[in-house]
Amino acid sequence: MSDTSKNTRGAAGTGRPLEPLVLGAVLFIAPLVLLIVSRDAAFADLGGAFSPMFFPTIILWGWAITAGIALAVDLMRRTTDGRAPITGSRWAQIIAVSIAMAVFVFAFTRLGFVLSGIGFSLAVLLILGLRKPVLIVLFSFLVPVALFVMFHHMLGLPLPTSPFSYRF
Repeated sequence: MSDTSKNTRGAAGTGRPLEPLVLGAVLFIAPLVLLIVSRDAAFADLGGAFSPMFFPTIILWGWAITAGIALAVDLMRRTTDGRAPITGSRWAQIIAVSIAMAVFVFAFTRLGFVLSGIGFSLAVLLILGLRKPVLIVLFSFLVPVALFVMFHHMLGLPLPTSPFSYRF
C-alpha cells in the first residue's frame, strides 16, 4: 500500500495531510485580521514621527508574508514528503504562540514595547519548551530592551513607551 492511499484525510487527490494546509491558512489569515482590526487605532498627532503602530504593522506584514509563502509552498507539493501530521502538543503550542502574538499586538500600544516585548518573549520561550532559566531570562529581557534602545533612542523611531516611564 502506498503512502498516498493511507491518507484518507488528504487534500483533494494530493495525498498530503490536511493539517499543514489548515495551519498554513490560519497562520496566514491571523495577521491579516490583526492588521484590519488595528488599522482604525487612533493616536495623537506626532508631527513628522512614525505612528506607534509602525513597528507592529511591520511585524504583522512579515508574519503574513512568511505564512503566505509557507502556505504556497505546501500547496505546490504534489505528494507527501514524509512529514508526520502535527501532533496535539504541537497544535497546543501553535495556538498558544498565536494567542501570545495577538496579546503582544494588543498590549504593545498600552504597555509599551519593552514591557509587552518582555512578556511575549518570555511566553513564547516557555511555550516552546526552552528549559534553561538563565537563557530565558537573558533573552526575554535583553532582546526587547536592545531593540527599544536601537529603534527609539538611536534611530529616532518612536516606539510606544510604558505608562510608568517615558524611558522604557
